Amino acid sequence: MKNTSLKTSALLLMVLVLSIVSCAKKNGVTPKKKLSYQFKVTGASAALVAGTQNSTLTTTATTGANITWQSGYANVASISFEGKNQDNKQSHEDFIESAVYKLDLFGTTQLIGKVDLAVGTYRNVDFKIELKQTASGAALFLKGVYASAKGNIPVELSLNEGNDNMEIKAIAKDLTVGAKDSYIAYINLHLDKLIVGVKSADLDAATLTGGTIVISSTSNVAIYTKIKATLGNCSDGDYNN
Repeated sequence: MKNTSLKTSALLLMVLVLSIVSCAKKNGVTPKKKLSYQFKVTGASAALVAGTQNSTLTTTATTGANITWQSGYANVASISFEGKNQDNKQSHEDFIESAVYKLDLFGTTQLIGKVDLAVGTYRNVDFKIELKQTASGAALFLKGVYASAKGNIPVELSLNEGNDNMEIKAIAKDLTVGAKDSYIAYINLHLDKLIVGVKSADLDAATLTGGTIVISSTSNVAIYTKIKATLGNCSDGDYNN
């Protein structure tokens, strides 16, 4: 009698599980996994090309001058994941901080937020990162050294636009979400691409503030404008899978 009761209970449990699975499939419910974000800095040291002031003539030859970024942070307000799934439907998942997340770009590994992604393969993926200035700092801040024939000069970059957010778009590889419980998306910031439009002549002619080349919306504005123009094309993305 006891064995019969156990068999009946087991059978009922199996029927319940099958019913849940069947119902989930019928209603189009698919399992979801966690995706976290991590920033990675590359190209912290970049050679500069030559340039002649008051002339449209430039050369692609390097001058021996370079910028080496040594520290910095980003104030991250939100990150969006966008991609097309296997059914060719657009998926859009947002991670938005209640308060702006200040990220040490040169510090230890820091994971930012999590979004839920349904199991499947995503194509045409990109991440959209919104950076925002806060009362305590710029949307993006970098500090380093400009080295040239004239010697080493400290340089600071502050991308600061008041209440206007700055967007970085990182095109990423296809992502297959499957058996793993969680995934990490790496947002690669290529700092050498950030200054691709800046030439050694620009920095040689820059105004110094207390012995430092300060590049911001109010200081050395021409250089600032060149750097800001490259912000949307200095990143890409990949994963830990």
